[in-house]
Amino acid sequence: MTRSDKDQSIGLACVAALIALGILAVIKSQPRLEEKIAELKVEFPRVAMLKPAALAEWLTDTQRVQPQLLDVRTPAEFAVSHLPAASHVPVERRARALLATLDTNRPTVLYCTTGYRASLMAVGLEAAGYTNLFTLEGSIFAWANEGRPLVRNGRPVKDVHPYNPANGRMLKPEYRGALTRTYDLSGFHLPLIEQVKFASAIGLLAVLLSWETIAPALPWFRRNGRERAVHGVRNIALGSFNSVVIAIFFVRLWWAMSTWTAAHQFGLLNWLDLSGGSRVLAAVLLLDAWTYSWHRLNHSIGFLWRFHRTHHSEQRVDVTSASRFHFGELILSSLLRLPVIALAGVEFGELVLYETLLFGIVQFHHANIRLAPGVERWLRWVIVTPDFHRVHHSRDLGEAHSNFSSLLSLWDGLFGTWNWRDDSESISFGLEGFDEPNRHTLGGLLKTPLNQAPVKADGQ
Repeated sequence: MTRSDKDQSIGLACVAALIALGILAVIKSQPRLEEKIAELKVEFPRVAMLKPAALAEWLTDTQRVQPQLLDVRTPAEFAVSHLPAASHVPVERRARALLATLDTNRPTVLYCTTGYRASLMAVGLEAAGYTNLFTLEGSIFAWANEGRPLVRNGRPVKDVHPYNPANGRMLKPEYRGALTRTYDLSGFHLPLIEQVKFASAIGLLAVLLSWETIAPALPWFRRNGRERAVHGVRNIALGSFNSVVIAIFFVRLWWAMSTWTAAHQFGLLNWLDLSGGSRVLAAVLLLDAWTYSWHRLNHSIGFLWRFHRTHHSEQRVDVTSASRFHFGELILSSLLRLPVIALAGVEFGELVLYETLLFGIVQFHHANIRLAPGVERWLRWVIVTPDFHRVHHSRDLGEAHSNFSSLLSLWDGLFGTWNWRDDSESISFGLEGFDEPNRHTLGGLLKTPLNQAPVKADGQ
């Protein structure tokens, strides 16, 4: 076995081990329902909880005013089963908007899977002035575990959507049927944001790969399909691993943060009280401004540059290069995105939209394609185009430390980092000190931050 093959094997083994450890950590860390309820009582001490038995008695007592029963889960969860007479209100809905639809003369009971989302909505409603409010203790899980009625399309059922496979362990076995229907055979379910990105990425990847094959801008892999396949599979494998890491450890944190900001009306977008298209546009602009800033930080801070070199060491930039990032860089950016979501007041749906647009444009401007000159000239004033972004991948660090925009190109114009070359086909790609083949195996890419190459970040 050659050294290159050995590094490749080591890298693949590391990826497999990390994925296995991540999934195991999520499963093992899942608390029992009783522990979850206790945690919610500590985190939301002012939220009144109603036990399932008390709610069941209330719903059958015709002498009492009946409560408004609201299910604040996702549409997919509600479609599997819900409490009889419950109305569906997605948790992403803003509390002020929901309050306008409620009968203030009737009490309201909120429930979700185990109680977290319902508690967040309760906090938001209380902050908006609503007082006659309860959450169902243990929510639909506790209700089902006590054998109480559930319906789907008006008919009794015994399935409960578990939200994710690990949560399903808090349900009694007879209520776990939704696991096999709702999730794929692997038992692993990517959150919504990763599902949307994955579906759109696969479609666009197929289109751009075909375009690169028919009319490549630069002569990468000419008459060498095997080399192109190895290059592409390696980049996509690295990107797939990154997606799993983000899905397991961060997407639900982003969702929780965006839900919290909506419930508490926190963040710039909520303070400005924007709505409709203007709010969505503002959210995209705020998130893209942060992406530009983060990209610049990766080029100006030596520690961050060590990770970002994994991307810039690419010598033959094509559509698969859009996936070539070190997981360390993505972990750091994912952590920092939490305060960005809070300060901006971004809702989860807006984040899904931005992530989908961003990854699509990132694939597009990394693709080994060339647009018609007129199209390129006008399009680059709006979004990042292939010729515009190739300058950023130049071996010349003076050029590499420019054109930091990822979705909208306006940021480089506003902050003086715009750089254009009419001869992008003559650009030399890669990084000094990263030319050896072993630097570009999967194992070599994972070890990039540890390499003592004579390349410094801007200003270092």
